[in-house]
Amino acid sequence: MDGMKSASSEIPPRKSVEKMITKVFSVLFAIPLFYLIVYYFYPAGISISLLMLFFILPLLILALNHFKKYNASKVFGLLGYNFCLFLIAGSESKSTGVYNHFVSCCAVAIVLFSYPERWKSFLFIVLSTILYLAINLFSFELLPFRSITPTIANVLFVIHTIGVVLISNFCIYMVLGNNYAYNKGITLSKEVIENKNEELKKINEELDRFVYSASHDLKAPLSTIGGLVNLMEMDKYQPHSELTEKIKKQIQAMQTFINDIVDYSRNSRAEVEWKLINLNQLINNIRHSLLHFENADKVTFNNNISPDYLIKSDEHRLKVILSNIIGNAFKYADLNKVTPSIEISFHQKEHGSEIQIMDNGQGIRSEHVSKLFNMFYRASSTSKGSGLGLYIAMESAKKMNWSISAVSEFGKGTVFTIHIPQLHADKLESEIMPQLTTI
Repeated sequence: MDGMKSASSEIPPRKSVEKMITKVFSVLFAIPLFYLIVYYFYPAGISISLLMLFFILPLLILALNHFKKYNASKVFGLLGYNFCLFLIAGSESKSTGVYNHFVSCCAVAIVLFSYPERWKSFLFIVLSTILYLAINLFSFELLPFRSITPTIANVLFVIHTIGVVLISNFCIYMVLGNNYAYNKGITLSKEVIENKNEELKKINEELDRFVYSASHDLKAPLSTIGGLVNLMEMDKYQPHSELTEKIKKQIQAMQTFINDIVDYSRNSRAEVEWKLINLNQLINNIRHSLLHFENADKVTFNNNISPDYLIKSDEHRLKVILSNIIGNAFKYADLNKVTPSIEISFHQKEHGSEIQIMDNGQGIRSEHVSKLFNMFYRASSTSKGSGLGLYIAMESAKKMNWSISAVSEFGKGTVFTIHIPQLHADKLESEIMPQLTTI
């Protein structure tokens, strides 16, 4: 979704219409105006008022466009051009071919008005056709008639014919360009809709799983607590330290699950806030926050990341990712091994960097590895979590355009790799150290 073209790169609709009208009329007026200017000096005879009219009309069109009066600019432009052309064609020999510019008027009328406004195009085509026939069937001398030699008339005929061809081809080009842009817009819109539908489908599926699993995961601890309370009430005069400890564990499970829900909601709504983070310090803080885990003191924890590295990331999301992966490494440590251990390392690669969390714990069976990051997925019935942790970790990584992969061998251990597409780690200078924010 994020890979599509930004709307800010497109020309705004108002500017697009304004530019099209300006371009079309600039081309339409350019050739006759050049003709009149040349004719004004040699041979003399063009009325200065007619010449000025060809300057005033384009200025009027630009002014109307500036004030967003697009329909008015189209109507005044076409009416004015037809009128001026009729005056010129009626005051010189038909052999010059100037009347052929009425064909250009028809082409411009087709370009300027959209399909719903085709009746306006039709009216201007009819107007230009009537004026074209009138010039060829009748004699008009609205302006002083200009005598032209046959040689000059032939040259002018060629010039006007070329002008009509150029203007008409330009109009065809504009129509083809508009059609291409329109079809491209439809294609992009279709892709956006398809992507949105896929996204909505995914959200709906996740929502269904979330409601079903969340209701079960919230009910189970409450039911257990209720049963333990009933046992305590049945034997009020006996110490209940064992039962209260079980109640505490159930409450802790509910708190963990609620925290997962909060992390899930925050990740889906909050924007990414990039900042420089001391990765070594962040991991040490996470490790200390997990020391309450059962048998955590029996696991050797090796943070091999240099204390001088900074990494550019979203602090909260990176903490969520690392907390879930490192937390699982503590939960599923293999205490039967001589030295249960967790190793954290940072590797600089050609196209980015990686954070690796490696343990020699219980490991995961191969058929479960590909499903680890699914919502509410538990690799075994003895899993201690809600099944949301790794899913939230992956979604948090995706928000930053990162990814996570896992390799595991049952009974030997697991390696989680966080893939960072671009290296955001730099040597930490001593003067920056006091300014670091710790978690």
